[in-house]
Amino acid sequence: MKSALKPRKTKPNGFTLVELLVAITIFSLVVGMAMFSLRFSFGIFRHLNAPFAEETRLNSTLRDCIASTNVYLAERHDMFNRDKKFYIYYYGEPEQLTFVSSKPISGSDYALCRIALRNGAVVIDEIPLYADDSDYLSPSMATGKKSTTVIFPEAKGMRLEYVAESKPQATMKETLPSLVKMSVTRERGTQEFYYRIPADFSDKHQIVRGLNEPL
Repeated sequence: MKSALKPRKTKPNGFTLVELLVAITIFSLVVGMAMFSLRFSFGIFRHLNAPFAEETRLNSTLRDCIASTNVYLAERHDMFNRDKKFYIYYYGEPEQLTFVSSKPISGSDYALCRIALRNGAVVIDEIPLYADDSDYLSPSMATGKKSTTVIFPEAKGMRLEYVAESKPQATMKETLPSLVKMSVTRERGTQEFYYRIPADFSDKHQIVRGLNEPL
């Protein structure tokens, strides 16, 4: 007696066209979502990191500016004499620092610089020392074309301290320190920054004389 049961049909190996299309669609969606998440995360990281990176760059530039504190050449004369001398223009106080730098942030040659807290930010003002509208005989922040750069925004306080001959000093006048300490108070607390100044000017006099002698 022959069996009435018919043989069961087996499913062929592999994917059907519909299954393959569904798999490709799901894979594309997963990859697309992953790429979007990475791009979104990197965008947020760049947005948060940009102010910190710019602040780090400006602080590094400020460090070079302060480290390039230098003597400068001025010519004083009367009817009979013309006297060329090197001068130190350096006035350091707890609230501000005024000095001459050979490497100002503005990029111009030799500038009179002043660091101070103003309008809730630590800024540096710079005036070219040997410009036509500046008086290098009596440098002043009141004359000349001034440029201002914000170093530390959103600052609540700023205090400067100095070290000369291995001793802390509250103020400096026409004398160069070996170290400047800047304390900046902001929302997240107080940060301290240290700026070193080369104390040996034995061979800098000739460099200044050769490059920056007034006409």
